[in-house]
Amino acid sequence: MLNKRGWLFVALVAVAALVFALFWWGARPRETTTLTLLGEDTATMQAIESVKGEYETKRGVKIQCIKNTFEVLQQKANADLASGTGLYDIILNYNFSLSSFVRHGWVFTLRDLHEIDPRVGTSDFEKDIFPNIWKEVGFYKTSKDSEPQAIGYPFAGNTMLLVYNKKLFEDPRNQESYRAKYGHELSPPASWAEFRQIAEFFTRPSEKTFGVVLEGAGGGWLYYEWINFAYSMGGGVMKKQFGWEGDVYTPLIIDSPETVAATKYYLGLRPYSAGDFLSTGQNEQAELMRSGNIALAIMWSDVIYSLVHSPNGGRFGFSPIPGGKSQIGGGIYYFSKKSKQKKLAVDFVLFLMQKDTQRKLMEHGLCSPLRSAYDEPGVDKIPYAAALRQALEKGTYMAEAGPDADAVQEAVTLAVQRIARGEVSAEEGLREARVNLERKRAEIFNLAK
Repeated sequence: MLNKRGWLFVALVAVAALVFALFWWGARPRETTTLTLLGEDTATMQAIESVKGEYETKRGVKIQCIKNTFEVLQQKANADLASGTGLYDIILNYNFSLSSFVRHGWVFTLRDLHEIDPRVGTSDFEKDIFPNIWKEVGFYKTSKDSEPQAIGYPFAGNTMLLVYNKKLFEDPRNQESYRAKYGHELSPPASWAEFRQIAEFFTRPSEKTFGVVLEGAGGGWLYYEWINFAYSMGGGVMKKQFGWEGDVYTPLIIDSPETVAATKYYLGLRPYSAGDFLSTGQNEQAELMRSGNIALAIMWSDVIYSLVHSPNGGRFGFSPIPGGKSQIGGGIYYFSKKSKQKKLAVDFVLFLMQKDTQRKLMEHGLCSPLRSAYDEPGVDKIPYAAALRQALEKGTYMAEAGPDADAVQEAVTLAVQRIARGEVSAEEGLREARVNLERKRAEIFNLAK
């Protein structure tokens, strides 16, 4: 038997072991919950990175933002969702992904998410989202005969804006010369006639000065630029209200007289355009604008932040494009059904959608989908905020977002590039595009049944 001294020794050893165990448990690194976002490497994802620290500290979690080029984003998103690996909890992608993501059942709807967090569908900010933007980029049918419903919240309210070189516009010599030639003051164009006039006026190849820089490259750049002209001039690709609408019977207007006229106008700007039209995409356009000797460009709102914050970025002014319409771009936060952090994913997006967070995001380059965010203190200091709000207020469908979206983009690009090369007339090229699209869309919608 142990005597009192022996029992005391055993007790001391036990206490020491307990203290050591508690110290070891407290000292060892604890696993941190990680939420992973996938998106395009634009100002939107960069803005989210700028505010995520506040959320991480408050919740004791880690937010991982994976940024890729547009092409790589599509590859990673489709591969992850199709294989069900659940590498990404939230995917920031565009409305042309609605068709495949929803039809395959890869992502939650907001109705689904309400079961995870009852705040979804009842939050005050939902009434503050530009309704035309949300309906265009975030709604889709979950079955052929169902009513469209909200799939996710818009991560941004993107559009294309007119960017002009204030240094060229404010030069007294240019102002005097323009007034003498055209009989009115030099100012950012409010009509397409003025747009062409200004582009012609500033084109002086001997001085290496040009009126505009157009995007004629494939990969979507020509398509997204061309539709600004086509739809605002009364033409376009199809006759409908939203990009995700439509079936094999939706009327095509790609070879209508209005679309032909708009295409001729668009390609008629090429003599005034800097760079090689057929190889100029978004990056090349931005670099040419930074050179300081180009008067006009039509640029995506989510790349303007980097333009403004580049050397000599203060030389640029902004306004909605001429024509009375602005295209709606952008997409939503898609919530993967294979996410291991569903509740956290919802909570983080609800944090991002709050008005105060939206203000901070705007200061770092996000184009907010909330109306009231543009009234927040300090937002008026953002050089393009006023023009962006005006454009979003009159935003309308221009870009396709149904299962035929890729086919439309390819058909438009091929047709307009062939017309630009002089291989076919505008009438012939767009008529061939309509015939080819009718055949291709019939195949697509038959497979989608």
